[in-house]
Amino acid sequence: MSAFLIRRCFWSVIVLWLVTILTFLLVHSLPGDVVMVKLAEAGGIPPARLDEARAKLGLDKSKFQQYATWVSGLPRGDLGESLMFDGQSVQSRLLKSIPVTLENALLASIVGLAISIPLGVLSAVKQDTWIDNAARLFTIGGVAFPSFWVGTVVIVLLSRQFNYFPPTGYAYFWQDPLKNLQQHYLPALILGYALSSTLTRLLRSQVLEVLRQDYVRTARSKGLEDTTVMTRHVLRNALIPFVTLFGGRFVALIEGSLIMEILFGLPGTGGLTYQSVITRDYTQVQGNVLFFATLVIAVNLIIDLSYAVIDPRIRYT
Repeated sequence: MSAFLIRRCFWSVIVLWLVTILTFLLVHSLPGDVVMVKLAEAGGIPPARLDEARAKLGLDKSKFQQYATWVSGLPRGDLGESLMFDGQSVQSRLLKSIPVTLENALLASIVGLAISIPLGVLSAVKQDTWIDNAARLFTIGGVAFPSFWVGTVVIVLLSRQFNYFPPTGYAYFWQDPLKNLQQHYLPALILGYALSSTLTRLLRSQVLEVLRQDYVRTARSKGLEDTTVMTRHVLRNALIPFVTLFGGRFVALIEGSLIMEILFGLPGTGGLTYQSVITRDYTQVQGNVLFFATLVIAVNLIIDLSYAVIDPRIRYT
């Protein structure tokens, strides 16, 4: 296990280093810079002032120098200063937005798991019955209708038919738990429904496959109760692909949160990344992408390690 972790950590560092290079090149290939964006907002600015602003932000240096300055701070946890002339660091902006996105993803995951696990197992056990048909119809809706479309329809219906609008002015959970949950429950339900649709379909097919295995018939022939057979023999063996898909979908909930955050006015990392791209805030975009890349690597590592817990036959040497 230790050798496996060392190898994974080594290659994770290599991947993150390649991500920094690719992100830096892509971000700096965008036309214009943050000074030009500010110029468009403020009107005419003397060229001397533009050069002074670029020198203050370090944009007058070569691309190699800018990259070296940024990367040299990463081992210390320094992601650099935002280029928005407000004195805030990239870390401070991220620390404000990450809890919003993570909370939304966690709530959506809870909803998705609470629906998909019992519904997937029940649909497999009751194969080709009206329960199975109803469950498959339910999941098809979640796959067919995009979350942003469902979110738009929900907002329009609630505002026109019930005169309901989500609370304005975001409140963190530790500031006002009730208002925080009021702002999160709709996007969490919508994203959780979409998540449960894909997870339910996969779990149903995996449970059906495991139910046909010889060791399941042997367990039943020994007189074990159906509950014991399902939990100890069927569900644990069906969960490995389920966990793999869930890990990927959880990361997708965080990375693809832009539209839902805009629809419901949530100040998360998706909206922050979008705004940073529009304003050419290079260091903020680079820091956000590095955060997403680190998250993907960490989630994949946790998924790999969880295999050995779910199935004792799997060992890492």
